[in-house]
Order: sequence, then structure tokens, then C-alpha cells
Amino acid sequence: MTTAADLVRDSCTALAGYRDALERHVTEPSSPQGGMAPRPADAPFPGDPQAFAALMVIWEKIPRLEAALKLAVAGHPGLRRGGSAGNFLDALDAIPALAAGLDEDGETLAGRILEWLVDLARAVPAIDEAQRWRYVRGRACPYCKCGVSLRVLLDAKGNPTGHVECHAGPVVRGGVTVWCADGNGLRPAAQAGTGADGRPALMWADGLVETAPDFEE
Repeated sequence: MTTAADLVRDSCTALAGYRDALERHVTEPSSPQGGMAPRPADAPFPGDPQAFAALMVIWEKIPRLEAALKLAVAGHPGLRRGGSAGNFLDALDAIPALAAGLDEDGETLAGRILEWLVDLARAVPAIDEAQRWRYVRGRACPYCKCGVSLRVLLDAKGNPTGHVECHAGPVVRGGVTVWCADGNGLRPAAQAGTGADGRPALMWADGLVETAPDFEE
């Protein structure tokens, strides 16, 4: 089972790699498949603007997250790192150990922030590693009760795989940003299968079992 510590560590590793890819696409206009594409004569940006936008968000959020973790763990944010690639990677290296010093809820929150940044990088057309999802009609998330947040993962042909996750966005409650979470404190995820009664069921990672929804559009 994936833990909050796994999510933090794996996301930091992924972001280190995506930083290189995004920076490369910022200076090299790319097609959605990653190949070179001609630049229109009146193009206002020399590289890939979507890659640039994602890179800027990630580059800004990682030092802020590291400082917030230092403040929570040590009582002070420390000196802010400079904007070099080396400092960015050093921040990514430091975050897992800092997050481990938090309570379970805090470590989970750090993991969800990092997961969001990874998703942001994957969704850039030049990288095109974002997974394809379809809205699950007529079924609310059993955890946050949102009626429009459940998505089923699609395979390469666009068919439902039976893997379901809640994609509800962050919500600010009492000045604190929170995400929907299951009984393990992680993003709710389930797999369609067969329940103990032999009927189709949706089995969530924390042990909750529900009647399987209709995955058709």
C-alpha cells in the first residue's frame, strides 16, 4: 500500500526529472508528441509557453513548500534558497526528510501538494504523460460527498479500466487547505471487482466496499 512517505518521496523524484524536461521544452518549441515544430513568424514566445507556465509554478512552489516544512518542523523557515537548478534539486532532496517530521496529516498534505505539481508537469502537451479519465456519472465520492469528482481511468483505447479516483480539488477550511482523503489519509482510490456476495463491487484502498457504478458514458 502506498503511504504518505512514498507519495512524497516518489513525487520529489519525479519532479526532479520533469524539471529537466520542462526546461528543455521552454527553449525548444515542441509538438504534443515531443517532436520539433516550426515556430510561427509572429509567435510571442521563443519556446513552449505551456511548459514555461508549468515550470514557473513548480519552481516557485517547491522552495515555498520546503520553507513551510522547515517552519513546521524546526520552528523557523530558514534562509530561502536561490533560484538555481542546484538549489531546486537540493530542496527536493530535503523535502522527504522534513515531511517525515510532521504528523500523518501534515505529511499527507505535503504529498498531495507534490502530487498536484507532478500532475501539472505531466499534463503539458509536450510531455503528454497525463492519464486519461472519464467522469463517473451518478456517483458521489463516499469521502467528500462531491457529486462530480469521481473519475475512472481509461486505457489506451479509451475504455474504462475499473480504476476509480476522487479528483476533488483543494478546499480551504478554517484557513487550512485540505484535500479529499480516504481512511488512510490518501487520495481515495478504488478498483472495480467482485464483492463477497458475488456482485460487482467498487473496492476502495482503505477497505470500503460499494456497489460498482456504471462506467459507460
